[in-house]
Amino acid sequence: IGSFARVDVKDPVLCPRYAARAIRGVAVGPSPLWLARRLEAAGLRPINNVVDVTNYVLMEMGQPLHAFDLARVADGRLIVDRAAAGETIVTLDGRERILDREVLTIRDARGPLAVAGVMGGEGSGVSAGTGDVLLESAYFLPSSIRRASKALGVASESSYRFERGVDPENVVRALDRAARLIAEAAGGAVAKGRIDVRAETPRARAVPLRYSRLDDLLGIRVGDGETVEILMRLGFKVTRNDGGLVALVPSHRVDVSEEIDLIEEVARLKGYETIPETIPVGRPMPAIEGPRWAFAREVRAVLAGMGFDEAVHLSFSDDVRLSSFLPEADVRRRTPRLANPLAEDAAFLRGTAWMSLLDTWRRNESRGAVRGRLFEVTTLFSGEGAVVTERVVLAGLIAGSREPEGWWGRSPAADFFDVRGAVEGIAAALNAMDADVVQGDSDPLLHPGRQARLRVAGRDAGSFGEIHPDLAQAWELSGPCHLFELDLDVLASGRRGGRRFVRYSNQPSVERDLAVMIDSGVPYADVHGVVSGVDDPMIESFFLFDQYAGAPLPPGRKSLGLRVVYRLPDRTLT
Repeated sequence: IGSFARVDVKDPVLCPRYAARAIRGVAVGPSPLWLARRLEAAGLRPINNVVDVTNYVLMEMGQPLHAFDLARVADGRLIVDRAAAGETIVTLDGRERILDREVLTIRDARGPLAVAGVMGGEGSGVSAGTGDVLLESAYFLPSSIRRASKALGVASESSYRFERGVDPENVVRALDRAARLIAEAAGGAVAKGRIDVRAETPRARAVPLRYSRLDDLLGIRVGDGETVEILMRLGFKVTRNDGGLVALVPSHRVDVSEEIDLIEEVARLKGYETIPETIPVGRPMPAIEGPRWAFAREVRAVLAGMGFDEAVHLSFSDDVRLSSFLPEADVRRRTPRLANPLAEDAAFLRGTAWMSLLDTWRRNESRGAVRGRLFEVTTLFSGEGAVVTERVVLAGLIAGSREPEGWWGRSPAADFFDVRGAVEGIAAALNAMDADVVQGDSDPLLHPGRQARLRVAGRDAGSFGEIHPDLAQAWELSGPCHLFELDLDVLASGRRGGRRFVRYSNQPSVERDLAVMIDSGVPYADVHGVVSGVDDPMIESFFLFDQYAGAPLPPGRKSLGLRVVYRLPDRTLT
């Protein structure tokens, strides 16, 4: 074989062993009946007598093989090397695949012939005109095959086995077996000799086993001699020592790597039915819930009571959709990137929960929903590298109609005051101290004129408002949508010690309406703060019932109508 074929392994780490044999003068055609029937019984479709032999030996010995048409291999030289970035190959399923440097290939001087351990190429496969076959049998690094299979989106019988590990000592045995069967099934002669390029294959593992640990886990006494006998029957080479043994693992047992694996083998052969049933002895420990998660549970109950539905999302997102809406300095743009993401659109930890809520609402809306009240209690992340900050937030969404649709028709669409009322209601239900709504226009994801912030005990607790029109357009929403995001740690730290019951007065109240003229730029919150600060025991409550601007008021001025309710607990005011 050395006179017309050779193999060069450029990356022995990814391919520690590669062997090949040649069968010359074959006649490719249908397989013998016995071979075809055995493959069909194994669930495989017969193809031709050469390919069917490689599949048969795969099922028989667990070693994947691949057959090349020797005439299609330039100069008979196979090269095992990484692909060049952007290189392409048409695989046996007829699809063109783009390769990168992480993919190991079998190639010749002209380019790739096969994706190593995954699938062969269409241009070098065995066909009806094949006369000489170059047969491959190899051991590839499992992690390399796993990466290539995932990157290319293709899985095969070969990749399934290589990913889980095959026996490096079985490479030549399977190769010789397949070469002989091809010569029998397709005629031809096996060329003298074989190519066997071998680097450092995985060494035999020496795994210790303690007899005391074996007895403790199984709950029965297994004799030392019986343990040794069981392992030796399974092909392990055993050396005894004080209190245990050391087992040399056979090369084909890639699933055995630690003590517990040996214990499982002993239990399996001794028989699980020989292990008596026992009731576990132990004292159940009560689940201890931390204060943060106890508060989060209370928050969930409050939101459910307000008519919201809880949404649960993955903590992953992409940073592409939001990047055009957020300035560079915004912490929501700087979130940790995952080393091994599930997908490209889930490559980062979330810096905001609004994207997930908007995705869910858009999906619900496309299925006919006309009203949405969603919330999520989740952890958000900011920072990069070694410095990452986590915070637990309550995020919510209000969209669609204000009330459910009924016989009276559809109610008006929810607006800014609905989300404000929800945020203030949450703060009140959680007994937040000194909860104030203040003007805000700094969140680029919200409408600049329809957003505000919540302050609790003098600390910023979060923002709320209507979604920015550009963001609503990017999400293809049919109408306005309102969002809020509140820091649970700030809400929890700003809670009052307890609720104080104030006895309801049975005395009648007196109402007085006041008209207050102020500058148009002064928010009602400032007026509310001034009136709240009035120390008068007769004032029970007050609220805004009217607002007016225009003639005959001077330009830049507005009139607020306040209704003040007076009441004393022990006497009338008349």
